[in-house]
Amino acid sequence: MRSVAAQIVRGAAQRRGFATSPRRLDNYAFVGLGQMGYQMAKNLQSKLKPSDKISLYDINGDAMKKLETEMKAAVSNGAAIELAASAHDAAKEAVRFLISMH
Repeated sequence: MRSVAAQIVRGAAQRRGFATSPRRLDNYAFVGLGQMGYQMAKNLQSKLKPSDKISLYDINGDAMKKLETEMKAAVSNGAAIELAASAHDAAKEAVRFLISMH
């Protein structure tokens, strides 16, 4: 016990090193593109890295297509966009699942 305390006092105590691994590809699912969800999904996409992916789903297919068009036209280097056929399809590979329902 004394030798450990002496090493710590002298600053010779070893520190535990943690392994680092490369950042994984993050997949997001976003369901519900109404008045609030539309803006939330748009904002989220612009803040994510291009290596990330967002799967979008809404019962209104026009809302999904409109948002996809806006996101692709934006100058930001945001996440890749995928339109899903159902909420289940959007969530299949998602690590994070966001829902905006009214």
